[in-house]
Amino acid sequence: LFQDGQQRAALVNLINSPKTETATCTIQTDQFGPVRAAWAYTLEGKRLPVTGRQEGDKYRFRVPVSELSTVVLVNRVGPMVRWSLPRTTTPGESVKLRLEVDNLGPEPAAFSARLVPTKGWPAPQAKSEALAPGATAVLELPVAVPAGTGFARHDVRAQVTGPDGAFTT
Repeated sequence: LFQDGQQRAALVNLINSPKTETATCTIQTDQFGPVRAAWAYTLEGKRLPVTGRQEGDKYRFRVPVSELSTVVLVNRVGPMVRWSLPRTTTPGESVKLRLEVDNLGPEPAAFSARLVPTKGWPAPQAKSEALAPGATAVLELPVAVPAGTGFARHDVRAQVTGPDGAFTT
């Protein structure tokens, strides 16, 4: 179960071996609320929509045809964010913080991302994107390392804001 503030979801790890197209799974939902959207992340690296049916406090769905998958049952969650940034750079140069933002919700939603740099570093303008359910956007934010910055660890974070609040990565 995932619960954080108003966010509620469940992650279900499934093994479908030998692979069958007729396997189903029923999950009790009373601890996180009715399922409003569902997505499967398969062993093959795909994200697939999961179709199921809420019946009272249970959700029944067909198991993805994959030997192994994780199904995210969404009541209410913020976006899934993956990020990448070069580990090192030279003072006076810029690199790009790359954010991949997935809308896991059941409705279209607008998301924005802003850099939360180390104190004293410049912060570029936020980037925004409207996403359909299940859609992914790539947002790139420049990270400018000021000239004269000493060799040390400098944390760089991004804050992604959507209809369900702000999340810092």
